[in-house]
Amino acid sequence: MSINIAAGLSLPFFPMRPKMGVRLTSVEQALKEISALHHLYVFQPKMNGDRVLLATSPAPTIVKGSIISAYQRYGGNYTFKFHETPWRLLPDLTCLDGEVKDGEFHPFELLALGGESWLRKPVEERIEGAKEVCLQCGVPYKFDIPSMEKFITTHLKPIFTPRNTSPYWEGLVAKKKGSKYNILGSIQDDPLWTKLKWSYAQ
Repeated sequence: MSINIAAGLSLPFFPMRPKMGVRLTSVEQALKEISALHHLYVFQPKMNGDRVLLATSPAPTIVKGSIISAYQRYGGNYTFKFHETPWRLLPDLTCLDGEVKDGEFHPFELLALGGESWLRKPVEERIEGAKEVCLQCGVPYKFDIPSMEKFITTHLKPIFTPRNTSPYWEGLVAKKKGSKYNILGSIQDDPLWTKLKWSYAQ
């Protein structure tokens, strides 16, 4: 069933998908790659979860809060259980792009708020919007990187070993500064986003 959220935004759809960039094999190489791109891209950590689009829609008057709908990246319903309660505080006709990890939904971008589309807003604003709704819903925002070197050395390098095949983070996503959000017509990569994946230790 299609849900109309805002002008030009109906669910389900194929979310933006990053093209594959270079693999990160060391702290030094990772910082060098990021240094060369930081003036053009916003960097966010890549969570090793399930990509999910979450939307709210009006509930019957006898039900408190919004109806939560969730879709996976291939356009179908997301059928695994996750903690929905915080997101019922959102205005109706709100849409978030994010990941489900360990039964919790973590948005990285806001795509619509209260029936207003954010698709054409720059990526920096969509990220800030996601932070605001997380604050309103009492959920920590997971996709900030206060210190890139600390994030890589603390969260990426130590956990990516042959013995840990399901780490919490798997790399970084570089998003072109000032770019809008493109709804894709099929499963395809978008050149505005690039995934930099941490390589397993040999």
